[in-house]
Amino acid sequence: MKSKPPAFQLYVNDFLSGTSHMSNEEVGCYIRLLCHSWDRDGLPDDEAILDRLAGRAFARAKGYTEKPFFEEYALVMEKFAADESGILRNSRLEDYRNHVVSLRAKRAEYAKKGGESTKNKWAKKVNGKEAKRPSKRLSEKGPKGGPLHTSNSINISGVNESDIRLVLDKMNEVLEAKGFKSPTYKLTDSRRTLIAAVVEEYNDLPGVLQAVARTTERWADTKYQSGLNPDNFFKLDKFNPHYEQREFMGHKDDSNRKEANRRIEELSSKFLNPETGDFSSEHRYGDGSLKPEAHAELKQLKAQITA
Repeated sequence: MKSKPPAFQLYVNDFLSGTSHMSNEEVGCYIRLLCHSWDRDGLPDDEAILDRLAGRAFARAKGYTEKPFFEEYALVMEKFAADESGILRNSRLEDYRNHVVSLRAKRAEYAKKGGESTKNKWAKKVNGKEAKRPSKRLSEKGPKGGPLHTSNSINISGVNESDIRLVLDKMNEVLEAKGFKSPTYKLTDSRRTLIAAVVEEYNDLPGVLQAVARTTERWADTKYQSGLNPDNFFKLDKFNPHYEQREFMGHKDDSNRKEANRRIEELSSKFLNPETGDFSSEHRYGDGSLKPEAHAELKQLKAQITA
């Protein structure tokens, strides 16, 4: 959103006591995810994306780790929980975010009242009538009090009607591609108002379209599908996490991704062979190290799901 808070407070004593059971690597992962969560208004519930955000690419490239992210950083992920929209959030961080947003709103209200007071000082009596300081904005009224622009060119707050339609069309386009009846959602007056507010707030139509496409792709045919209803989806407080996470495109082919993760887990597993008394298997030598072909396949699969 506009002028989002650039920083959050870190209460040192609470942080140290709350992470005393973690390793150095887990603490590093935790603080990185907290920063990304603050900047992106939450985290996506996607193991591959979290893996990248935690900076594990170097560790994997050097062979320091082969475990899936959720397994290796289970203690870290206990600090985050999914909200009703499937966005992972840290409760302490969100409490502070709400505090900052509330404080900013109060300050904005105080500033507004101060401005009104200054404006009132310009009011004066001329021949028994009030003459106020002229507005810097042009009148939005045309002849006889009618609108200066038609709804086909300009809508609420000066947002183009074509842009508003483009945003909702993007959602319907993605839904149609996934087999839903088209058009899934129609443009009503209330939805027009909500979408116009979103387009004006972010002043980034390509980014808004990207956010709509990403979330629609991920939520369609899932338990979060009801959240795509435009009457709720385009409310500013609801839309912000989707916009902040618009670049996390994820994976369109979930079946291939699931198969890749299954194979990664299979190759990463290491068990004692009861017949030989060591770790020898189809993929590993007796000392537990991966055979070259298995190591190459594992590296390729991990690159595939984190691309």
